[in-house]
Order: sequence, then structure tokens, then C-alpha cells
Amino acid sequence: MTTATSGPWTVDAAPDGSFSIYAKYSEARAVVIAQRGRWSNNVPASIANAKLIAAAPDLLVALRIILRRLDSAAAEVDCFNVYESRDLARDAIAKAES
Repeated sequence: MTTATSGPWTVDAAPDGSFSIYAKYSEARAVVIAQRGRWSNNVPASIANAKLIAAAPDLLVALRIILRRLDSAAAEVDCFNVYESRDLARDAIAKAES
């Protein structure tokens, strides 16, 4: 699998609902992750979706940490919720990395 652009990603949103999501590496260098012009009348949803997309790298890192901790805890505690949570985290990571 090709590696995704590293985070953090930032949203630059306009009042009309258009947005750009980019990874800023310095004042002189940024990589555009996604852009969207205004095509929806639901501006709040457009901005919320952009923020969720921009959070993806941070969410993936957090989920990997949680999964590592759940793997350790599952070995010590026989608890269905731990196993279920671990499986959900593993599935989400697999989806992001496939």
C-alpha cells in the first residue's frame, strides 16, 4: 500500500462551504490533500466533513495506540468488551491502510 501524506492536516474553509485540506510542512511548503468547491447547500455539513477528513491522520495514530494497549490488556483480562473494542480498532486500521 502507498503511504498516506503524514499529518497534521489542516482545513481552510470558506463561508460558502468550499474548502481545502492540506498538510503544511513549513511556511513555504504545503501539500493539498483535498479540495471541494461549493456544490452543497448544507455548508455546516460540508465544513464538518472537511474537519473529519483532516482529523484522519490523528485518528489513525490514536487508534493504533489504543489497539496496542488493548492487545496488552486482553492478555491479562478476559473481557468481551476488550476483545470487541480491539477488533473494531483493528478493522478500522485495516480499512485505513488498505
